[in-house]
Amino acid sequence: MSQKFTKEELKSPDAVLDVLTHMMAWVQKHMSTLGIILGIFIGIGTLTSAVSWFSSRNERTANDKFYSISKQYQDKRSAFEEAESKKPALDKDGKPTKEAAASNTIKATGHLEQDYGSIPKEFLDFLRENASNQAGRTAALTLAELYIKYHKTDEALDALKLTESSLKPKELLSALIIHQMATLLANKNNCQNALEMWGKIVKNKEVQYLEKDVKIRMGLCYEALGDKEKAKAYFTEVSTKGKEERDNATTLDAGKYLRLMNAQTRGS
Repeated sequence: MSQKFTKEELKSPDAVLDVLTHMMAWVQKHMSTLGIILGIFIGIGTLTSAVSWFSSRNERTANDKFYSISKQYQDKRSAFEEAESKKPALDKDGKPTKEAAASNTIKATGHLEQDYGSIPKEFLDFLRENASNQAGRTAALTLAELYIKYHKTDEALDALKLTESSLKPKELLSALIIHQMATLLANKNNCQNALEMWGKIVKNKEVQYLEKDVKIRMGLCYEALGDKEKAKAYFTEVSTKGKEERDNATTLDAGKYLRLMNAQTRGS
C-alpha cells in the first residue's frame, strides 16, 4: 500500500483526508497481520536481550569461580616465594634454628600435588567448562604456567589446546595462548607447527608488542630447520627495529644470535 500526493492534492484538505481515511481502513483491516509481525520483532528483541543477559550472567559466574581458584593459587605461590626469599636464622654453629627449621615446612617441595593440592585439578575442571570464554583462557594460561614450572610440558600444552577451537588471533588472551603453545612446540623440537602458529599472530597490530619476541623465536626455529637465510633475516630485522625503538634487551638477543650465525658461516 503506497500513496503519493501531487502538489494539487496537497493543496486540498479533503483529498488528503480521504487518503488518510483509506490508510487507516487498511491498517484496521490488516491489524492481525501487523500484530503478528510486531510480536515477532518484539520476541526477537526479547530473546536477544535474554541471551545477552544469560551470557553476561554466566560470564560473571565464571569470573567469580575463576577468582576463587586463582586466589588460592596466588596465596600458595606468594607463601612459597616469600619462604624462598627469606634467609633462615642460624644458631652459633651456623645451622638453622629450630624456629627457622619449623618455618621451612612452607617451602615448595618440587612436587606439584604436594605443593598445590587440588588447585591444578580445579583449574583444569574449570577450564574444560569455560574453554571458550575469557575466564577460561586466563585459567589456561595460569595452569600452563604452573605446569611449566613443574616441568610438565605435555600437560601445559594439553591445557592450552583445550581453548584452541575458540581462539581469535587478534584478541590479546588468544594471542598469548597461541604464543605459549608455539613456544612449547618449539621446545619439543616441533618447529614446523610452532612456525605455523606464530604466523597467525606475528602480523597482528593488536598484539604488536609480541612481534619482536615472536620473530626471534621464529628465527631460532628456522635455524633449527636449516633455513639459515630466513633465520638471519628475522634476527637482522629484530636487531634493526630494536635499535630504532631503543629496546636494548631485544636488540642484544637478536644481535647475539646474528653474530653466532655469522661466526658459524665464517668457520664453515
